[in-house]
Formats: sequence, structure tokens, C-alpha cells
Amino acid sequence: MSGLDKMKSRIFEEAEQSAAELLDQAKKDAEKIVKDAVEKAGADAEHILLYGGIEENCTIKAVFDAKREELADVVKRQLFS
Repeated sequence: MSGLDKMKSRIFEEAEQSAAELLDQAKKDAEKIVKDAVEKAGADAEHILLYGGIEENCTIKAVFDAKREELADVVKRQLFS
């Protein structure tokens, strides 16, 4: 095997190794993204209630957003009364 063939072989081996490392990292990143998305979707979906065919968003954020003015009045009364 000539020096050029050895060099070519080594370049291909290094390229294959680099590609394998990149693919492994991409797979790990994709798995983390999917896991995070499933957890987030699951956390939000757990708080959706169904009343007679009508969906009610009962996540803590939605409840606070819906009651914002009422809660603000309570806080003002407590602070300034």
C-alpha cells in the first residue's frame, strides 16, 4: 500500500469517525428535544378539563390569567387597607 493510499484510508476513517460522533450527538439532542416536548405537552394536557363537550384550560397560568383582576383587587385590599 502506497503512502497516498494510506493517507486516503486514514482520511476516510477519520471522516467516518467524525460523522458517527456528529450523528450520536444529533441523536442525543433530538431525544432531549422530544422528551422535553412530550413532558411539556403532558404537563399542559393534564390540566384540560372537558365539560359537556367544552374544553376548559385549567393550567395554573390559565387560572391566574382568568382571575387576574380579581386577584389584583384582593392583593390591593390586603396591602392598602
